[in-house]
Amino acid sequence: MDTGCTQQQGEQLSSSFMFDRDTQVRRIAPPPPLAGTSECADTSAGALMSFFAAEVAGNYNSVGDHPNGGYLMAIAARAVGHCVKAPHPLIISAFFIRPAAVVPALVTVKVIRDSGAYSIAEAIVYQDLKSNNNNTKQTNQTPVATKRPPTSDSGENADANDAKIAALATEGVEIFRITATFTDLTKAKGPSKLINRRPPATLPWDQRLHVSTHPVLNGSTIKRNLPIGYHPDMSPPDGVSPRREHGIMLGWGKFADGRPTDLLSLILFSDGMFPPAGNLNVKSSWVPTLQFTLHLRAIPAPGEVCLRSKSRHLVAGHIDERQHIWDSTGTLVASSVQ
Repeated sequence: MDTGCTQQQGEQLSSSFMFDRDTQVRRIAPPPPLAGTSECADTSAGALMSFFAAEVAGNYNSVGDHPNGGYLMAIAARAVGHCVKAPHPLIISAFFIRPAAVVPALVTVKVIRDSGAYSIAEAIVYQDLKSNNNNTKQTNQTPVATKRPPTSDSGENADANDAKIAALATEGVEIFRITATFTDLTKAKGPSKLINRRPPATLPWDQRLHVSTHPVLNGSTIKRNLPIGYHPDMSPPDGVSPRREHGIMLGWGKFADGRPTDLLSLILFSDGMFPPAGNLNVKSSWVPTLQFTLHLRAIPAPGEVCLRSKSRHLVAGHIDERQHIWDSTGTLVASSVQ
């Protein structure tokens, strides 16, 4: 029986790019209490889980030592991709329970459906937050990739490490969970119509506000490895200029190391901008995400992407954020709400 547990179709994993190294997952055996559930779920059984080890890196921290939510979702989506037949993520809905740390993580995947045009699975990510001793904290000097774990399970040390990570299912705490729908976007058919969703006019490189040294983003490593050049009128507040009230951020971005943009990286881009709440002229600092839904519309063309996010409703301290992403050809490739 084909369980669909092979490498995700079309996935081009290259260790030369930081993002690919930082989102790697390794299949591991389940902890003893859950023995017998190590294979990908068969839709006829509906209860089997797969277990994966991941090393959460510090190269995409948004605030302090907290990894970016889009980066975390990309790790979970990669694990799902190893367990379903459909090659491309289409919809990802995430619920964040507590901030993650730059420590190892366990990803469990349960396949809900894996037949027809769509595959659906749930992934849950666990960590031991007590082990966060900041040894993997990144500096703001040069991009340095966090050291990756062994790619194969061999030797007593590897077995002991895998057992420790697998035990997070019962001894760790849940960080977040996603429900993901995968499909084959190369076979997508049907009409297309966009209402007021044409991409903004591209701003020349030298007219953008580049935030690598922006004072508000000090301590953020994502700004270095996922640099975004903002429109000067729709950029993060600097604490000096008059505050804006339009609630919009607009920018253009690509990976610092030249990695091509693909569907998996769009998950990171979808949460990579400074929150548009910064342009609502209200006092705010960290804007943690409670729930996030991402729709991936098309496979992006090579080149930088255009990102536009806006917030329109701030009620009793809760705010919405909607984002659209266009590729270098002007095609809408992703939209999200959180």
